[in-house]
Amino acid sequence: MTLAVAAPADQVKIAGYWVEEVIVSGIADGQLFYTTSAGADAQRGLDQIEGLKLDRQKASAAAQEALDAGDHEAAAEALQQWYDNAHQPWAKHWAGYQLGQVQDRLGDAESATRIYLDMVSEKADAFLLQKPPLESLLNADDEQKQNIAEHADLLGVEPGDDEVGKLVKQVLDLTIVIEPDDGDNTAGDHDAMTAPRADDAVLPDAAAAARAAAQAAAQRARAQISKNRLVGDPAIAMSTQLDPKDKITRALWNGKFDEALTMVDQALRGDTAGRMSRLLYKRGLAQLGLAEKSDDLKMYKTAGISFLRVVIYYPRSTTWRGPSWMEAGYVHQKIGRHDIANRLFDTASNDIDATEEPALAKRLEQLQSQSE
Repeated sequence: MTLAVAAPADQVKIAGYWVEEVIVSGIADGQLFYTTSAGADAQRGLDQIEGLKLDRQKASAAAQEALDAGDHEAAAEALQQWYDNAHQPWAKHWAGYQLGQVQDRLGDAESATRIYLDMVSEKADAFLLQKPPLESLLNADDEQKQNIAEHADLLGVEPGDDEVGKLVKQVLDLTIVIEPDDGDNTAGDHDAMTAPRADDAVLPDAAAAARAAAQAAAQRARAQISKNRLVGDPAIAMSTQLDPKDKITRALWNGKFDEALTMVDQALRGDTAGRMSRLLYKRGLAQLGLAEKSDDLKMYKTAGISFLRVVIYYPRSTTWRGPSWMEAGYVHQKIGRHDIANRLFDTASNDIDATEEPALAKRLEQLQSQSE
């Protein structure tokens, strides 16, 4: 007599419904592959997969239940068990993808980033590497950042030119973020600064060209206006893309940094759609201006945070990205970290065009010479 062996009964959640009694066979090229109960081969894009329960991985069901209940602590525990004991690399990477996001929400930057870097090193599917734990990493302390950087070195994980390589660069750049001293008041407005906005979306080539032409025309118009509206030299170096008629821009130009910071903070509490990256850049300028006046190290660090928020949360915002990298480098220069400053200056040089931003290009050249 032969004994029947039950086939694995996996479950996949798609469009709010669980597809039961399937056999999941793997993940590749952004797709989940499985066999239906009728024996038909099927596949779905990972962006359509809302949940996964594997019959041979009991922790996966516990993890999914905790995720559905919004219990992050229980989810992290179950996902960690799944990740550590997964039978196949693709299953491990799916668990790691979810675990990293949960740990990020819990503020466990070191654990989340270690898993992310491990998955990069193991060449997990690119879809599973699209969400590095930037939120918690931005608030990691110096010891955590050092541990993460050492782990990346140990794995040999480095930035690259492809999409994953660019995300790795964001992660590694954040290991050099300067956190504010105890008592700094920037944490309270952090939630208002995290959501990507439509102004930084990737445009088709034709639309991008039209937008670039419009921006160039607007820049020439602003330059003409500035001759009549803004008197003398600016109190702080700033992008010519800032509207000279704007009250915050004029306050920055005239060195009224307290006034500018107050207006920026008021604007951040309102509708920021389409202008968040610009507001964060202005906020950094106001804080940097105050730091220059007082030589306050704490304020320099706070300004550095604002500039780095621009480049981390709005990496496609090329208008403000270059100036923000430059000023973040200047903050490091002020505290004697010339090695880090040089890295940030090199990054800024890729985005600051001397023909469009001659004053900023000159400032960047001067700052680079001071760090040699």
